[in-house]
Amino acid sequence: MDRGGFLNREIIEHFGEYARFCYQTFGNKVKKWITFNEPTFVIQAGYGGISYQQAPGGFRPHGDWAQYIAGHHLLLSHSKAVEIFRTEFQSAQKGQIGIALGGHWCIPFSESQEDIDATRRELMFNTGWFAHPIFYKDGDYPIEMKERVWKRSKVEGRVKSRLPEFSKEEIEKLKGSADFVGVNYYMGKLVRDRKPDEYGANENTSVSELDAGVVTSSDPTWISIDPPHGWIYHNPHFLRGVLNFYRTEYNNPTILITEVGCMDTKGEGLNDRTRIKHMRDHLIEVAQAINDGCKIVGYTHWTLLDNFEWASGYSLRFGLYHVDFEDPARKRTPKASSEFYKKVIAERSVEDSNN
Repeated sequence: MDRGGFLNREIIEHFGEYARFCYQTFGNKVKKWITFNEPTFVIQAGYGGISYQQAPGGFRPHGDWAQYIAGHHLLLSHSKAVEIFRTEFQSAQKGQIGIALGGHWCIPFSESQEDIDATRRELMFNTGWFAHPIFYKDGDYPIEMKERVWKRSKVEGRVKSRLPEFSKEEIEKLKGSADFVGVNYYMGKLVRDRKPDEYGANENTSVSELDAGVVTSSDPTWISIDPPHGWIYHNPHFLRGVLNFYRTEYNNPTILITEVGCMDTKGEGLNDRTRIKHMRDHLIEVAQAINDGCKIVGYTHWTLLDNFEWASGYSLRFGLYHVDFEDPARKRTPKASSEFYKKVIAERSVEDSNN
C-alpha cells in the first residue's frame, strides 16, 4: 500500500513473486489453489465509493475510477499467478488453480422489461465483472459494463472510459485462467431500473450500482436469519440460480462451492436449529443443481469455527463450533449443526428432517 496497492500496476509482478513463493513452499501439500477470494467485494469496499469502507479504504472521493483500476490490476495479478503455476509447478505438483467469486443472485423487481434488463446488468457488474474475463468464451469485460461505464464517463466530461481496457494478449491469457470457479453464496437481491432522478450523490450507493443503472433491495417477505443484521435471508433456491448462471453463461465450468453459511440466530445458542434448516435446504438446492447439469465437485460450509468476519470482527458467529474468545485457550464447543453436518456427510443424505 505504500506504493499504491492495486492501483499500482507493479502489483502484478509483486503478486506473481508472492504466488511463486507459495507454490515453492506449500505446493507439496496444497492441491487446490485460489488466487483471490471475493474480488468484487474486496475492490468495491476497499477502493470503491460505498460507506462501509474496508481495507485499504479512504478512496470514496475517487471511487468512480479507483475501483475499476484496482479490479483491472487484480485480474492481471490473477493471470500472472496462474501463468507461473501452470508453466513452473502444475505438471510436477499435480494441483489445480482457480478463483473464488462472491456474488448475489438477482431477480427483477417487476416483470417490466426495464427491470429485467436491469437485473442482467446487475449480474454483469457483480459476478460478470470478474467471471467474464476468465470464463466467458470471448473473454474481456461484459459488454454491459463496457457500454455503461463509457456512457457515464462521457457524461462526466471524460475522454476515456473509467473502465480500463485489456490488450489482446491480456485477454488471451485471462481466458481459461482457472481450472475451477469457487462460488461463495449468501444472499439474493431484487433489482429495478434506476430512474433518471436517482443519480444524485448518496454515500450508501455504490459506484457499480450507479454505473449499472440499477437499484437493489430485499423483499420484506423474505425471512431474515438474524433480523438485527438482516443481510442474509433464507432463500435457498437463489443458490441454484447462481449455480445455473455459471452453467448457462460460462459453458458449465467446474464449480467448487467454497462458502455457503449464515450467522447465529439470536437466542438459539448451541442449538442452532435455524442454521441446520439453512444448511439442509441449501444442500438440497445443490443436489438439484447437479441434476440440472452443473459440474459441482465439492461443497464447503462457511465455517468450521467462529472466526473474524471482516469489519464485524467476532460479533458475528458463522461456525459449526462455538469459540470462546474470552478463554485464552479459545475453547471450542460443537453446535447442533456440527452433528447434523457430520450425519449428512456420513449418510450422504439430507432427507432426515428430525433435527
